[in-house]
Amino acid sequence: MGAGRREALRPIGFGGAWGSGWTVIGSFALVFVFAGDDRPRFTGPSHEVAALAARLLLVAAIFQIFDGGQVVGSGRSAV
Repeated sequence: MGAGRREALRPIGFGGAWGSGWTVIGSFALVFVFAGDDRPRFTGPSHEVAALAARLLLVAAIFQIFDGGQVVGSGRSAV
């Protein structure tokens, strides 16, 4: 805006939204995938519940990528 190039604002804004959005989406998906075995152990002593929760976190990681991409692509806030 300071350079007087108003036509560049939209591509710069979309690029920043896509870049930061995919960084956050990818980070959380990686946490779900790689910390999937450790996080469910905080729920209790049941090994069966922890194993099921670890498998469900893989599904959550896939959902995170597609749902986050849809939210960023639509240009709307998830809140």
